[in-house]
Amino acid sequence: MLRKDYSEGIVRFSLDGDVGLTDIADFMREMSKEIMTGNRLFVLDLSAGEHIKRHAFDSLINIKNKLRKSGVRLIIVCTKQMLIDILNVERVPEHFEVVSDTRLLQSQYSLAKSTAYRN
Repeated sequence: MLRKDYSEGIVRFSLDGDVGLTDIADFMREMSKEIMTGNRLFVLDLSAGEHIKRHAFDSLINIKNKLRKSGVRLIIVCTKQMLIDILNVERVPEHFEVVSDTRLLQSQYSLAKSTAYRN
């Protein structure tokens, strides 16, 4: 299930349970709506996720260049090692920032805010 909240100019999405193609499609649709309203800083929190289905992130990876050209910054939060391993196999960290330690998230927010419109 996709949840959304706002904090300090950043739109934070959360997914829980088994994360699959439909979940990522829902996230992309909601993120697109936010981009059209001017938001450029996004967090996708997978900390409550149980499993990530194979190829779930393919569609998001396919639009990464479009996102970057639009000045969009996406940080993925994942605290479970099993899910981090899946993200690594799916090569997500090669395309997006992945943070495994939530203590580092605040510094990533600051970095994202300072560089979001630099493309």
